[in-house]
Formats: sequence, C-alpha cells, structure tokens
Amino acid sequence: MIATAKVLRVRARNPGAIADAAVAVVAYVQGGQPESGAGLAGYDGRGQARGRARGLGADLVGLRGDVPSEALARLLRGEHAVTGRPLLAAVGKGSAGRVSRVATADDASSGATAGRTADVAGGAGRLKNGAGPAEPRGAEQLTLAEASTFVGVRATYLRRLVRRAAEAAAARAGSADPGNEATNDKRHQADSDAATAVGAGSASASGSRPGESPKADELVGERGADGRWRVRRDELDGWSAQRTPPATVLGYDVVCAAPKSVSLLWAFGDEALRADVAASVDAAVDAVIGYLERHAAFGMVGGVSRQAMGLAVASYLHDVSRSTEAHLHTHIIINAVAVPTEPDNPDLAEAAREEAGSAGGRSRRAGGWDWRAIDGEVLLGHVKTAGYLGAAVLRHELSVRRGVQWGPVRSGVAELAAFPAELLSAFSTRHGEVMEEFAQLVADGFEPSGATAAAAQRGSRAPKRVLADDAVQALQVERLTAAGWTPVGVCALATSTEHRPRPPDERDLADLHDLLAGPLGLTERATTFLRRDIVQRIAAWAADRLDAEAIERLTDRFLADPRVVVLHTTVTGPGHRRRNEPEPPYTVEDLLRAEDTLFALCRQGQVATGAVPRRLVDPARLDQNLAAITATATPVGGGGTDRGESSADQRDAPELSAEQVELVRRLLASQDLVRPAVGPAGTGKTEAMRALTAILHAAGRRVFATAHGGRQAEELADRIGISARVVAGWLTLLDHTDDPADVWPPGSVLIIDEATQIGTREAERLLRYAARTGTVVILLGDPAQLGSVGAGGWFTHLAAHTPDIPALATVHRQAGPDLAPVRAALGALRTPADSAARAPLGAAGADSAPATRAALQRLAADGRLHLADNADALLERAVDDWYAERQGHARTGAGGARPARPAKVRMMAEKHRDVETLNRAARERLTVDGTLTGPVLRTAGREFQAATRSSP
Repeated sequence: MIATAKVLRVRARNPGAIADAAVAVVAYVQGGQPESGAGLAGYDGRGQARGRARGLGADLVGLRGDVPSEALARLLRGEHAVTGRPLLAAVGKGSAGRVSRVATADDASSGATAGRTADVAGGAGRLKNGAGPAEPRGAEQLTLAEASTFVGVRATYLRRLVRRAAEAAAARAGSADPGNEATNDKRHQADSDAATAVGAGSASASGSRPGESPKADELVGERGADGRWRVRRDELDGWSAQRTPPATVLGYDVVCAAPKSVSLLWAFGDEALRADVAASVDAAVDAVIGYLERHAAFGMVGGVSRQAMGLAVASYLHDVSRSTEAHLHTHIIINAVAVPTEPDNPDLAEAAREEAGSAGGRSRRAGGWDWRAIDGEVLLGHVKTAGYLGAAVLRHELSVRRGVQWGPVRSGVAELAAFPAELLSAFSTRHGEVMEEFAQLVADGFEPSGATAAAAQRGSRAPKRVLADDAVQALQVERLTAAGWTPVGVCALATSTEHRPRPPDERDLADLHDLLAGPLGLTERATTFLRRDIVQRIAAWAADRLDAEAIERLTDRFLADPRVVVLHTTVTGPGHRRRNEPEPPYTVEDLLRAEDTLFALCRQGQVATGAVPRRLVDPARLDQNLAAITATATPVGGGGTDRGESSADQRDAPELSAEQVELVRRLLASQDLVRPAVGPAGTGKTEAMRALTAILHAAGRRVFATAHGGRQAEELADRIGISARVVAGWLTLLDHTDDPADVWPPGSVLIIDEATQIGTREAERLLRYAARTGTVVILLGDPAQLGSVGAGGWFTHLAAHTPDIPALATVHRQAGPDLAPVRAALGALRTPADSAARAPLGAAGADSAPATRAALQRLAADGRLHLADNADALLERAVDDWYAERQGHARTGAGGARPARPAKVRMMAEKHRDVETLNRAARERLTVDGTLTGPVLRTAGREFQAATRSSP
C-alpha cells in the first residue's frame, strides 16, 4: 500500500476558525454520513465511515472503539476526546489557534475579568462561523486581555506589538530613550505621562504615517495612568486584516491506499473474499501505526524531541474515489501525543522544567508525562517507510489467507499477478481526466502553465457525492462491464491456490546482505543511508514472505553486518534541531574503499608527493600559444555573449577572456596526474577546453572527453572536436580490452566534464585506468550544481581540499539587464559567509545560510521563484513551464521572425526517479498536442515514438 501524509492546518484569524476547520476534517473523513448511519455510502462507501480508535495512546486521550464525530473534533481542537479538557497549549508565537481555550497567567495579570475568562475557557467549539465572542456594548477601547480573545492570540504578543509601535513613534518624534517605557514595564507609574503622550490616540503612536496601511508587526495602543495598555477596536480590526496569521496544525492525515487489484477484490468479491481482504488491510494498517509508534511518535519538550508513549489514532476505512472507482484506503488521523516530561538525562529534565515555567503555569501530570503536538518533521520523514512495511504485510496476509501470487514490487507496491493491465486501467482514470481537462484548457487559449494545470486538477475533480450502497455498486458494475469483465470473473482471479509464502532461508539472507552492501544496494545512489532506508529495501525484497516483525528484525540484523559502518556526526549550528534519539547515518565499506582509493590516486599523482612529473606541453611553446590567444582576449567580465554557444565560423579562432586564458595556462603548466578546476555554468569552461585541446593537438597529444550523460558527451565532442563517450562507455571499453593503453595511449589527456555528476565508484575506476596508462585527467565541475545520480560527492570534497584550485568566476551566460537578479542570486549562492574563506570554490563548512536566503529573496522579488506544496506538484510545475517555454519557441518560429528550429528548452533534476517522472509527463504533453504519434517502440527500458515536427 502507498502511505502519504497531509498536514491538516489552517491560518486562523480567530479561535472559531479552528473549530470550523475541525468540523470540516470530520465531515471529510466521515464522508457526510450522518451519525445515525442511515445506510448511505458517500465518499467512503459501504457504511465504513465511523472511525475506529487505534494506537497505544488512544485510551489516554479518551478514544475507545467507535469514534463519534464530536470526539474527533475535540481531538483536532487539542482537547480530550470525552471531557473536552484542553490538552495542547497555544502553538507558536502569536498563533490564533488554541490559546483561547485556557486563561493564561498573562491574561490574569493583564486584568482579564472572570466573565471573560469563562468565555475563553468555553473552548473554540462554541465559536461558530469564525466569529469571536460577542463584543461588549459601547466598547471603544479594549484591554489587551480582551483584545486577545477577539483575534485569538496571546495578550503578551499584543503587548510586544503596541510597545514596538510606541518605540517607533517615539523614535520619529526624536525621543532620547524610546525603549525606556517599553523595557521597564514595572516602572510604568514613573513613565505614565510619557507613555500617554506617545500613545495619545494619534497616528504618531503607530509605526505608520497618516495614509499608510497598518503594519502587521505593530499595533497602535495607549497606556493609561493605571499602567495598562488598551487598543481601539477599529485599530485591532485593521491590524487583524493586515496580518497573515501563522498556520495552526490540527493534526496529520496519513492515507494508506491499497493496490488497485486489492481494491477490485473488495469491490466485487463475495463475503468470504471481502472478509479476507478486510483482515489483510486491517493488519497492514496496524503495521503502519505500529511502525510510526516505534519510530515516528515524538513531541517537543524543552526544545528536545522526546519519544512519545504511543499514538492516539482515529482510522476511517474508505473504498471508493470521488469518481466512484474502486479505491480501498484508510485515513489515519493523528494529533496529540503523550510524552514523558521527566527524562533520565539531567539536561533534558532541566529543559522540561524550564518549559514548564514558561507555559503559563500549566500543571504537569502526576505520572511525569504531558501532551504535546506530534513532531511533524519526524512523522513525515517516516510515513513512506511505514507504507512500505504496510504493503509487505498486506501481501503476506493475503497470500497466507488466499494463496494469491503477486507481480513485481515497484516503489514498495505490487499488484496481484493474475490481474491484467487493462482491467486495472479501467479503474485508474483519474490521471487521464486531469490530462484531458488540461488539454482542453490549452486548446481554449489558456497558457500551458502551472496555474492551468492546477485549474485542470480542480476542474476535473468530481464533486463529493453521498450515494446509497446500491447506487455505488451499480456504477462500479457498469464500469466493470464496459471493460469486458464481470464480478464473478474478478473473484476468479483470487481463487485460492496451494501457494503459500515461504520464509527466506539463510542463503537468501546472505544474498540479501550482499545486495544491500554492494554497489547496487543502499549506496547505489546515495553515500549514506538511514535505518528506514533498510526497512524499505527489505520490505520490497521480501514480496509476500515476511510480516512486519520479521522485516524489522532483519533490518537490525543487517545493521550488525561488519560491512555496515555507522557515521558519528556532530552537526551543530543555526537551524540544527536537538534530538533525544537522532538517527545515525550509515554507509558501507565498499563505498569508503572506493573513496579512499580515488583520493589516494589523486595524491599519488601529485609532483609534490614525489610523483613523476607529467609535462604535456613545452613551456616555451605554451607561452607562445597563450600569447597568441591573449592578443584577442577580453578583460575579465567583458562581453555579454554565451561563450559556450560559439558558431561554427568561430571555432578555429577561439576568443577567450583573460580569466579563461589563465585557466588554460594553469592546467597545462601543472605536472600532476589529476588536475581539477572549478567553473559555474556559463563561465566558458567549454571554450577554454577548446583552446586547451588545440594546444595539445599541436603538441602531438591525444585528447579524449567524457561526461555522465549522452547528450553532454555528444555536445562536448561536437564543440571541442575530440572523441567523447559517456563514462559507462569508456569503462565498458576499458574493461574488455587486453591492454588499456591501446585505448588511452600514454601521455593522453582525458577531460571529464561536469565531474559532480559522476558517481564515486565510476570516478575511482576511471582514475585507476588513468594511473595505469599514464593518462592525465582534467576534472571540470561546479560543486554548486547538480550532484551525481549515483553515490557521489567526491569532486566537491576534492575541490574543497585542493589549495589554490584553478577556477572561472565570471558568468557570461546570464547576460543583459533583465537577468541581473539571476546573476546576483547566483553570486550570492556561491559566496561564503566568511570573508577569509572566499576562495573560488568557497570554504567547506562555511555558513552560507545568510547568502542563500538573500539569493532566494532576490529571485522571489523578481518573480523567478515558485513554491509548491509537495515534490509531485513541483515536478508538475516544472513540466508545465517547460512546455510553455517550448510552445513559445515554436510560435516565434512560426511567426516568421526567425526560422523555426528545435528549441533548446530542457529540464534538469538531481534524482533518477525525478528524471523519469519529468520525461513521462513531457511525453504525455507531446502526445496530447499531437507532436508524438504512431506506435511506441519499447527497448532497453525506454520508449521511442515518431514526432510530427521538429522537437527539442
């Protein structure tokens, strides 16, 4: 099953918004079904709407058996499910969420009346339609305690804002000590006259001048002779309208979706089959909850994330989609967790006591535990792994009960082997509906942008309907019949057989360890891994042979394998969160050995360490060649063209900047075996290499080139005019030749472009052959660009530890005033915070966070930064923007302004799976608009199709 999580949050401007949001969540998971259970099926289907209490912490929060709607609503509001007693305090500074449920000590000290406190303690559930408490009649001014109940924030937060406004007004008025009355609150009597003058009900009391909009971080207030701050109701309303409230997290909705074939068994099976499916799904959901309880249930105490005493969960079984397709899935609603507040660690215990003192005097539980909102960062990081585990349990349970067999496991999920693809496709139409709506919107004149894609997602979404069970079943049978099947035929696909899952033996486990610890295992695409990564791999490998306990047991067994190395990190600094039980990263000896060998080859090839000098060009001839190039060179920063896009008639006479000439000089003057150089994209590395190659050819040297990608290698060969292959191509050729010197003669030069994209193991093999044949290796890359698809990072480390590394810094590609913000942002991203470490590469470990934030702010201000809710939405937006840019190039060519030609519009991604997702989505766009037509040729895991016109 696939497990995904949605954060249930709302930006509440008043306490009633929290209550409304909680009601909306309850209505969603219950599918609109009334509490009486009148036989309606709704979105969830077949009377499955009523929630079920699960988790070790359910009893603590008052959840038992069936979960009534009001119980879940209370829990989402941060209250006990039965008594309504507040469990959670206000979330975050100035949150409009849960603060109104309890009268804090600050409220009392600010003069809150007993009646007002009673209104506040009544709970957000009494506030309907987002409205606050009834306004006192004739109240022109409100105390901060009263004002806090209207906007749902703490009185202390409002006090900071009115003080800030008073300080700003005093500063403009020339006050000698504007912070005096703000910072000496206890001496308000001595300062009362000055305070009244500052906040005398005029615009000067705020941080704004007359006619300006109120500021969200300031609030106009007046301080009377009694020392109490008051605000006018109209000023409060203006501030509330201007302010963007922080999001209040009500909880998390973890959705566990069964494979489509299992959903079809549930929809069309007989009672016995449905009972087996229900039991299997139930066991899978328990496995998901159990894993999250063991590894992802944490709450913050004193700034430290402490493991909770279990989860309090309400689960809801749904079995149809909005399109009435068979879609068996379970919603798991998670909110508060109970965490120990008296840890054994003295430092943590002290932190907990400090937090107790700052919590407005809230009392602790006698048993040394208290309620906290679940740590979302930890929870969300484990949801995917929990889904892998649940899917393995589902396969195991259904195989044990019915003897079914499964197809291959992909991304943790497998379909039943007996189900044909066309039957599954008949009940998997959602994606096609979105694409059809998108194509229609584009045909109607809308730009093929991310906004249009979002509109297509919304426009094609079927309205949520409440249908009787018979109506749902009739619609599904109709769809099944249209696909050429009957319910009896579907049931026959799950006929019980003699197959029963066989647990793996010791030989299987030895092969598993070899796989996980090898080049195609856990470090195939990453240098390190976590325990959760092992769980995912073993769950997928197990297919239907293991239950949850066995998978976790095998995970711990693999961690004890001597080939696994634990990496003890001591990461500290800004943004680092303290963890009571941080997850240690691991790696394997195989990868460490490859890294050690690679760096040893680099060191052994240095003249400074005693290596034989490898002179490529006579110094006198080098000076002559460089002098000829320098005669036509431009100053550093000169010119505005892209040096990497030279036309054919310029190839014989490369025009380089002085910076590029110096790079060529240093690379050819060096006598080391391995010669790294750094240059961001657009700085003219390729043009410099073309000049370098010309000099080497004149000296009688052979020059070869390589890159990770086929297109990169082809362009490198075309623009430099040398033999180039992808890295895998060179390694295959060298591995299958009797004498590698026949491929790379001694004294040859290998240029490795975009070295950051080459994995560590592949780089180590290349350098082995280079050292064996005496081939000089020139490494070109930019540590700030994309990393390798495989486990990498070696070039970044090498460049960071190479003193005075040759580098290019002037970007020629983003030319013109329109791209000035882009150039500034790129420069900021590559500028270390420590001025002493402003090397061409930058310093390893330098804190670049301020520069990164400044760069992002520049791009956002220029409209070049776009946010997405999740990774899938981000990739979808990238495809939309790519397609829009491509269409723009096509229209320009068709208009006659210039000849139509393939537009070089590309998408780039760091991870292989993201590349596949982008390619698949791009093909769908091109198929919809008629660019790709005809039959599809599938070979070597890829698809090829004819295009009706030139395409990029």
